[in-house]
Amino acid sequence: MHAQNPLISYVVTTQFVENSVGLKILHQKIFTDLDIPEARNKAFEYYDAAIEILHGESEIITTENGKIIYQNPEKFNRGLSIQMRINEDFKCFGIADKKDKHYLLDAHFDLSKTDQRKQQIGRSTEKKYYHLLKINFKRNEKYNIEIPFNTAIGKKLLESLQNRNVEEIEFVEYNLKNSVDIILETVCAFLNSGKGTIIFGQDENFSIEDGNEKLFETCSALKNHLEKNFEKHLDLIKLSKHNYFGKKFVKFEISKSETAVLYKKEFYFRNRFGNVLDLDRSFL
Repeated sequence: MHAQNPLISYVVTTQFVENSVGLKILHQKIFTDLDIPEARNKAFEYYDAAIEILHGESEIITTENGKIIYQNPEKFNRGLSIQMRINEDFKCFGIADKKDKHYLLDAHFDLSKTDQRKQQIGRSTEKKYYHLLKINFKRNEKYNIEIPFNTAIGKKLLESLQNRNVEEIEFVEYNLKNSVDIILETVCAFLNSGKGTIIFGQDENFSIEDGNEKLFETCSALKNHLEKNFEKHLDLIKLSKHNYFGKKFVKFEISKSETAVLYKKEFYFRNRFGNVLDLDRSFL
């Protein structure tokens, strides 16, 4: 392996564009770095940003049941995706790949069963390469490289969340029809009461493994709801995606607002029973 040519690169596929001679080509942004995890992080940052921008421009919308719709599908090859590319012929330790082989890691469109299988193979193969190259998976936890659930860091995180009382944490299982309203009501309550955490996609025992495949895809829609309802308080709300050995969840961390916050003209606060509606401070 040559120093100037790392074994792995990452490719983000966006939409069709016209080149200098007017030919329609599929735009692909390639991320290559000797520090492979750094290339991966940059690729996912670009991928996530592209999704957010297109949602913001209403080029992509997510329905209430989680279906992803491209308003101008002719501009895309099904939709945005990110792939791992192998940069040279490689055959070792049960892996045999040709140069320019691509593996699907994630896609922002509705996946068929074949797509799901390709994604599973891609993520599994990426892990094999990382193990072979002695790359530490923990550096990529933000972008769904799993930290084994039985490691100290994974256990410590989940135990710390489980041990918090009701006033400080809310668990919301995935049910898109009902979850959004519960999450927004709870965000309002925490903003009015103090620091709090919402775990979306898990129960209080973290017993849900291989959760709903749409869970992470709902983040863009959730951000839109947050912007619509809490525009002046977005700096107090932090959202992040986590996957600990199949224990998938989205974490909201909320800080206290210095001013009263309403959701649907109603004032909620948090106590040991959960969310409480204060009618005296609401505009009904």
